Parts: sequence; C-alpha cells; structure tokens
Amino acid sequence: MDDPSQLAEGYESEVCWAGMGLVDFSIVPHYRSDHQEAEVAEAAVSYMKQNALKFRAMTDGEVYVLKGGVGEFLPKAEG
Repeated sequence: MDDPSQLAEGYESEVCWAGMGLVDFSIVPHYRSDHQEAEVAEAAVSYMKQNALKFRAMTDGEVYVLKGGVGEFLPKAEG
C-alpha cells in the first residue's frame, strides 16, 4: 500500500513485487481497522478479488506466524 515511487536514498527505482518468498500470497494490512490506511486496504482487497490474486486481509492486531515451514494466522488478542 506504500507508494512505490517514493524511495529512500540508495534504493533501486525498479519495483520488486516478488517479496521475500516466505508466503505464496500477499498480505493486505489494516483491513477494516481504525487506521489511516483502512480505506486504501479496502481498495487493495477489491483489486485482489477482481484480479483473482492470492491474498489475506488482516486487521490491526492480527499476526501471521511462520515456524518450521508451517504458517498460522492468529487473531487479535482480547484484552
């Protein structure tokens, strides 16, 4: 959701969409959260659905844990 045209000094201008290869889907953060980028997250989810892309939308407080090649989404802790 960050603007790929805004680069810190020292970074290549070519956008890398491959990620780190830890998961085979994209993560959309701040989905339906009380966050300034929640509206952008809604748009990102719509785009992912329309283009049949693999993704997981996450609200603030949710976490994805990858251990020993096994991944698990954990819900926001109550409290």
